[in-house]
Amino acid sequence: MALNLDAAHLQFEIDDDKEKVVESAISAVKDKDETSLMLPFKVHFKDNVSLGVNAGGPMKEFFSRLFEELFNVEKHSIFKKLNDSPSCTTLWFNKDSKDLDKLRSVGKLFALMFYNKVIVTMPFPFLFYKKLLGNSLEDLKLLDPGMAKSMETLLEASDDELSDYRFTVDGPVNEPEIELKPGGKDEVVTIAHVGEYIELYARHYTASSQFNVFSESFWSMFDDFGLHQRFAPQELMSLFQGGEYDWKAFQESFGYDEKGYTANHRVVKMFWSVFHGDLTEDDKRDFLRVMTGADHVPIGGIQEVRPRMWPIGGDKDCKGKPPKDMCPEVNTCHGFIVLHLPMYRKREHLKERLMMLIEMKGHGFHKIPE
Repeated sequence: MALNLDAAHLQFEIDDDKEKVVESAISAVKDKDETSLMLPFKVHFKDNVSLGVNAGGPMKEFFSRLFEELFNVEKHSIFKKLNDSPSCTTLWFNKDSKDLDKLRSVGKLFALMFYNKVIVTMPFPFLFYKKLLGNSLEDLKLLDPGMAKSMETLLEASDDELSDYRFTVDGPVNEPEIELKPGGKDEVVTIAHVGEYIELYARHYTASSQFNVFSESFWSMFDDFGLHQRFAPQELMSLFQGGEYDWKAFQESFGYDEKGYTANHRVVKMFWSVFHGDLTEDDKRDFLRVMTGADHVPIGGIQEVRPRMWPIGGDKDCKGKPPKDMCPEVNTCHGFIVLHLPMYRKREHLKERLMMLIEMKGHGFHKIPE
């Protein structure tokens, strides 16, 4: 992927290789100043000539691909799961990661996503947003409730039960333990000092030089916007986790242009009948993810999605196949999001194929495999 400034635009060019998207994106932004990063945004996929400008589909797909790959802790080490539970999906900054330049670039990319009103699902706890706004970090419960509960049990422990504890924590792999205070490795935790130990442990656990680098990079793009004064932590989290789902507003945000469909076309009416009448709330959120790359409400409300609905296949057939054998498709390479909807004759065919699209996470196709 390359970045260049073309006609006062910030332009990304990426190929379809997910393995490279993180490194190429980071390489593209790391040496750019904040002014150039705030130019209007374009994304160009090498295998498609279309450009996405501003809130276009390719830009949404770019950030969706980028952060989906970046949050894969098996491939990238700057984040880690909060605990080893297979069901854990919450991430935090990996204290063992030494690549601070990479984190600076990730902070810029996160700011770019925010600045361009593109939201993908963020796997961070509330503490992330609280810390990002510079609030105090005294409550371990915000980051890891399980660890906080474990610490609280020490308040009921006897001196004998505490005798194995010192004012230390494990250091990074192959490195010595870290003292929570000077001389901590030689000081035994006792009932008299267990409160101090818990406080020092919590500070260490929630502190992160990695986060500090990320945060400084993020805020370097917003110094003049006063976001610290504009948002409380819960409000900032709501922007990234989404607001209320208004599916009627979602329907009204669709445009039909002059491609053969109107809001009153029989297939369009049939689609919305299935959407509102047959899809569960989870199905609708999954469909939103297919359309936008995130299953929650974008910045500005669900009406900001503004996709188009265009027909494919005609009333009879497409490439020798009837519409009933075709899935809807989602295309993000027009500079906006398009739902290509075949001209189904029967409601049950539309419902079946729509559910297949949702289950396939948007990888629509023209022909149902034999």
